[in-house]
Amino acid sequence: PALTVTEIASAETDQITNLCSLIANSDAGQSCFGCLKEDDHHYTVVPLLRQIDAPDRRQFVSLETLIGDSSGVRLTRRIRYFTALTIASSYLQLHSTPWLGGEWSKKDVRFLSSSPACDGIMTEEPYISCRFAEPNSTNASNETFGSRPFLTLGILLLELCFGMALEQHETRRKLGKGDSQIAMYLDLAAALQWSEEVLEEAGPKYAGAVKWCLEKVGTVSQGGGWRHEFLREVVEPLQSCTESLEVVY
Repeated sequence: PALTVTEIASAETDQITNLCSLIANSDAGQSCFGCLKEDDHHYTVVPLLRQIDAPDRRQFVSLETLIGDSSGVRLTRRIRYFTALTIASSYLQLHSTPWLGGEWSKKDVRFLSSSPACDGIMTEEPYISCRFAEPNSTNASNETFGSRPFLTLGILLLELCFGMALEQHETRRKLGKGDSQIAMYLDLAAALQWSEEVLEEAGPKYAGAVKWCLEKVGTVSQGGGWRHEFLREVVEPLQSCTESLEVVY
């Protein structure tokens, strides 16, 4: 389909300071986002409109659904390790940004599907669904660098290691539910106990990545210093585990 070219007035447009937030809060009919400046160069940012001939009928299936009791889908070890690596890599790049805040879970890890049922799933292309935080959210900073994000990641790595949800594990069931704050520590207790089985199931590299995430719960402060250690202790070991399962044709 033909593209629509928007004519921009020659007058000075507003300078963009945060492109992600600007796009997230833009109006559907907005013709110009503003201007990005770099040295002597000015770049006007406009939405690229394209005609959609037919509605996109693809749907998303969450990781929570796929590893649940009733999904009927079996994710292979290679797919599970690849998904773990993808999530960890996304975490390294996007954690503490508007694209990946503090509140996320396996409900937000999604796969494209060509049908409402759990078939035709593009398991090799996981996505992380983003919910932008309110601009004046008072809990955003504390939640982002609090206990939950690294606990969530450690539990996700555990679940992808064994192909089952923490809620299904006997240890977690025995601990009960509790309110949201207590439940977080019950999740941590169950995850720590479950993580003792990772070494035999997936080897020392995967086990080390899980251990690092769970031991960092509540100890990571603001700033980017943790990323170097995270790359070394989590992303690179998971990459090695994934590459060891690559099919050679």
